[in-house]
Amino acid sequence: MNMWGTLFGGGAAANKKKQDAAKNSIIKLREQVNMLEKKEAHLQKQIDDLTATAKRNVTTNKKGKQTAPSPLSPLPRLVGAARGDTSCFTMILT
Repeated sequence: MNMWGTLFGGGAAANKKKQDAAKNSIIKLREQVNMLEKKEAHLQKQIDDLTATAKRNVTTNKKGKQTAPSPLSPLPRLVGAARGDTSCFTMILT
């Protein structure tokens, strides 16, 4: 009986492998979501720090004005990309 199950792709071992693969993929997706959330928080902190520095330097230092993050800088785009990836992964997980 066991021979027929293994010949046609059945058996407890095959089902166990499929279940383990599904669990591992869910775990990996959750790890990626956590990593993207940390990355988003870090980038947002960088933007806030640069903005605060620029605001301090506006009145006293003309060169300091140039440190302000412009809308074309890569930081806001990276934050948006991280948010989009995070929402995509959370939709997959739910």
